[in-house]
Amino acid sequence: MKIGMLVSHPTQFDAPFFRYASEDRAHSFRVIYWDERQTQSTVDPELDREIQWGIDLFGGYSSVVMPVTRLASRLWHEIRDQQFDLLVVNGYNHWVLLAAVGLARLTGSAVALRLDSVAADAFSGLKGRVKRRVLPVLFGRYHAFLAVSSLTRQYLIDQRVSPDSIRYFTYCVDHAWFRARSVLTNDQRVAIKRRFGLAPDKKLILAIAKLTPRETPWDLLRVASSLDRGDVELLLAGDGLERPEVTELTRHARMHVALPGYVQYTDLPSLYAIADVFVHAPRREPYGVSVAEALACGVPVIAASTVGAAYDFIIEGQNGFVYELGDSEQLKDRLVTALDALDGDRLRHVSAPVLEQWNHQATWKSILECARQARAPDREEVRT
Repeated sequence: MKIGMLVSHPTQFDAPFFRYASEDRAHSFRVIYWDERQTQSTVDPELDREIQWGIDLFGGYSSVVMPVTRLASRLWHEIRDQQFDLLVVNGYNHWVLLAAVGLARLTGSAVALRLDSVAADAFSGLKGRVKRRVLPVLFGRYHAFLAVSSLTRQYLIDQRVSPDSIRYFTYCVDHAWFRARSVLTNDQRVAIKRRFGLAPDKKLILAIAKLTPRETPWDLLRVASSLDRGDVELLLAGDGLERPEVTELTRHARMHVALPGYVQYTDLPSLYAIADVFVHAPRREPYGVSVAEALACGVPVIAASTVGAAYDFIIEGQNGFVYELGDSEQLKDRLVTALDALDGDRLRHVSAPVLEQWNHQATWKSILECARQARAPDREEVRT
C-alpha cells in the first residue's frame, strides 16, 4: 500500500517514526510538508524562540516541501501524482488541511484524520453549540480516524464517530533511543549532577516543562516549598515567560531547586538517567511525550490528571501515579511513595509491555490496518 502523510513541519518525535515506516519495503510511505516556513526554522510560539533539536529531521524517508507560492496547485499535483491508498491529514485547523481532503477524494484516495483533541477541548456556549453542529459534518468527510491516545479516541466517539473507524497514530517516542542513552555509569551520573549543582548522594525529582501559563508545574513547585526532606532535590529544566516568577518562588523552597533553563532534546536522556522520579504537572496537556520518555528510561512518573498520555502509560502504584491537578497534598503523598517505595526492577517489568503497545512497530501496524479498512473492496469511492 501507498501511505501519505500531510503535516506542517517535522518534529523530533515524528521524524524517527517516519524513518521506521520507510524501512518497510512492502509498502510505500511519503510525507508532504505544507508549511515551507516552518520547515526552514522551528520557532516555538510558547517560548518565542527557535528550537534546535540536534537530530536529523529530514533524512531517511521520502518527503516533499510545498512552496509558499502556488501552494494549492502544487498540493493538487502531488496528491494526484502519488495516488495514495491512504492520505493521513494531521489536523483540520487550516485551509490546506481541509482542501487536501477534497483533493484526495477526487483522486480516489482514502483520507484519515489524525487528531490529538480530548474532552477538555470541547467548548461551551455559542462556540460549543456551533462546534457540535459542524464537527459531525466535517468528520463525515474522512474515511477513518487516527487518535494519538485513548482520550482522543473517546473524544471522537463523543462526537459520534464510529469506534470501528478509529485506530491509533500516537506521538511516537523512540523508546530504544532513550533507553540506550540513559544507561550511564555511577561516575557519569555524578558528573551530570555536579554540572547542575546537585548533590551526588541525594534523590532527585525531575520536571521538564515550558515555563508558560499552560505548562509551568506550579503544583510541583508548591510541594517543593513544603516538602521538608533534606535528602531530596528538584531539577526543573525549561524556559519561558514565567521563569522570573518560578525563580522567585524557588528562593523560598525547603529543598534545593536547580533551574538550568532550556535543555536540548538530545540531552534529555541524561536528565532522566539521574532522576529518581519524573513529574509532569501542566494545567493542560492533551498528550505529553515526556511520560513515555521517562518510562523508557526506567523512571517512575507522576502526572497530573490533565496529561492525556498518563492514562495509557501509567499503571497506578506500579510505574507511577496520576494525581488530581491542583491537589498538592495528593501530589506530595505520591512523591513520597514513588521516592521511597517503588521498585526499579518491578517498574521496568511493568512498563515494558505498555511501551510496546505504543512503539513504532505498533503505530505503523495501526496505520496499515487503517489503510486496509479504508480501502475495503466494498467502498463506493473508486480511483479515477
